[in-house]
Amino acid sequence: MTSFADPTIEVLSRTPRYELIMGRLRHAGLRPIRAATNTASTQPCPILLDLVGAGDEVKAFLSSPSFSKIAAQRVIVLLGAPNQPALDPGLLQIKSVDQISSLPARLAIRQREARRVQEAILRAKTARSLGDESRPDPKRKMRVLYLGEYGYGFIALKSALQERGIETVAALSHVTADDYLDTGDFQAILLHPKDENDEAARYLLGSGLSAYRANIHLCLLEAPNMGGFVSMPSVGDIDSLISDSLPPPDIAETLLQEISRNNNRTPATTAALASKSQGPAGLFSRTFFNAHLQAQIDETEKTADPLSLICMSAQDDALSVNDWSKPITQHLRDTDLAALFDHKTVCISLRATPYRGAVALARRIEESVDVPVVWRAVERRRFHTFKTLLSAVTMTDMVNQRRRA
Repeated sequence: MTSFADPTIEVLSRTPRYELIMGRLRHAGLRPIRAATNTASTQPCPILLDLVGAGDEVKAFLSSPSFSKIAAQRVIVLLGAPNQPALDPGLLQIKSVDQISSLPARLAIRQREARRVQEAILRAKTARSLGDESRPDPKRKMRVLYLGEYGYGFIALKSALQERGIETVAALSHVTADDYLDTGDFQAILLHPKDENDEAARYLLGSGLSAYRANIHLCLLEAPNMGGFVSMPSVGDIDSLISDSLPPPDIAETLLQEISRNNNRTPATTAALASKSQGPAGLFSRTFFNAHLQAQIDETEKTADPLSLICMSAQDDALSVNDWSKPITQHLRDTDLAALFDHKTVCISLRATPYRGAVALARRIEESVDVPVVWRAVERRRFHTFKTLLSAVTMTDMVNQRRRA
């Protein structure tokens, strides 16, 4: 049953299969509504355009100068699209109605990517406000680890990637994949599962990737039957989805763009870690955290997204952050920011994360560290200012917790 809490998507279809599309979308967990006659409207929700039997209205929209502008403001899904690369970052292509089951995951991926880009821009502004103009090395070598079906298709894809300056290394199993990723020499991993029993599917459905998520771009080559054995939670950490029905050169071009965006979206992060950090690797300074938290609060006022904070410290006052905080960054997303608040305290800001998500992350970190820790999680409310939000999560209450413990 469709709920008003389900993500909304507009549907523009003038064919007899309109009701079929609406039913498939509801079954996939979306809330479809009929698109307005004016397709150039700038509603925030995604819009699905049915290209099978598309009328003059849809064709005119696709060829209009306003199409690129609209695609930059909202996600456009083309159903029955020709095999061509989705060069526009706001464009998704679905070959048939059977692939609608994967649409919620693909939309969620695009939403996360948009938040990563927004967070990168915000961090760049924060870094500039603190006098940091550093940039990453543009000559960084690109290497992709591939795990999936090996055959003519892989050889052609490897050749196409090589032509674009990307070295492809094939892993024979999830064990060798871990060995390769441990070297830290790869910018992306490309998984191509064909059924639930192959190595790529096992690696995706398992927990092997969790240790590498902070530093690597995870791309999934989507087979037509993938919705039958890969569920929505399984692709929760996927950064990008590319249809395997595209020709290898188009897959390679799309993957190149995805990796390039991944490498360039967080220049301020690298700069801040190099020049603003005061302690363990991967933790920002309190100066950067305070400046950036205020910027995040201002941003959430515009977007109405949730914003949560976690404050964490060891129960033993004699332990410093250096003694226990190393595993923290392994659990963080690109949009999460962890800072050294003082010599024994770590604070983490979680963009677009409600209270329950902050609690879940705090518990995962608590289980991964070697010493007993105390923590507090708070979700920002409308009445919270910068000072009151920090006061709600700082060490005053945590010191009392340690004393009671």
